[in-house]
Amino acid sequence: MTDKDIYLWRATIKTASQDGRAFEFCQQNNILGVGWCLRDSIDQPYVPASIEECEKLGREQYDSSRGFVVSIHALKEMAVDDLLWTRHNGIYYLCRVLSTWKYNCDAAHVYEDVINYVDVEFHEIGTVEMVPGKIVNSFRARSALQRITDDIQLRFSEHLYNAITGTQFYPECAIKKEEILDFLQPEDVEEAVSLYLQLEKGYLIYSSTNKLDTQTYELVAVAKDGSHKAYPQVKTGNVSLDGNDYKGLLSNGDKVFLFTVNGEYYNTSGMDIIDKKALIDFIYGHKSIMPGRIRQWL
Repeated sequence: MTDKDIYLWRATIKTASQDGRAFEFCQQNNILGVGWCLRDSIDQPYVPASIEECEKLGREQYDSSRGFVVSIHALKEMAVDDLLWTRHNGIYYLCRVLSTWKYNCDAAHVYEDVINYVDVEFHEIGTVEMVPGKIVNSFRARSALQRITDDIQLRFSEHLYNAITGTQFYPECAIKKEEILDFLQPEDVEEAVSLYLQLEKGYLIYSSTNKLDTQTYELVAVAKDGSHKAYPQVKTGNVSLDGNDYKGLLSNGDKVFLFTVNGEYYNTSGMDIIDKKALIDFIYGHKSIMPGRIRQWL
């Protein structure tokens, strides 16, 4: 069992490989990495003696590439036993890092554009419903390598690694009931809020409205007596809600319901805030009617 500090990472293999098989190359060789081959003064491949030298020369040769700087900083921090998520063709993998930074500019690595890398062991997890929402969302960032600074996701990843390897490699730490929302996809949280409004607040949902392409509200609900409409807005991740963005919906007695996982609201006079604890208690108390993905995490 390891007791050192562990970091959690996300890697997207989006290199300029010649045949588009960079991920397969990484998997076959148990590595994950990025490109950026260095050249010497006569334009021949050059092997740096350290990651510090690699960064220095890379900044000179790729001076307009922020991606190089971000990736090399990540590789500089990455350590043995860190955990790393990656994905390919809709399948997610959890990897344990087995080495510090390595560099290889032989023909095969240059062809696949995987020059700067670490050794890893791959474990296939499955499709998106098997992966916490915050992990999935981390792949939206453009950088090839990124640290996931979320303690809940780290603890879950350590637990998952132990489970799939049948070991106690990482210390186990229980996930708390109130952390359930950190595992759900944005669509799952929206679904839970929709059910909450129907069962707890007595609204009926216009089903066609949840397909509307609007940033202002998720759907339109109506009071059972037809007296007014309700417009919920739901955000996940570290997104705050500013009531000023929804003032225009407060007319004819209509209501606005706001919910964000991070619990930060501003300028919400006249609006209804959905209490986070109340929503979590509702999810646990109505497990039988929750969609399959929510029940799985419960």
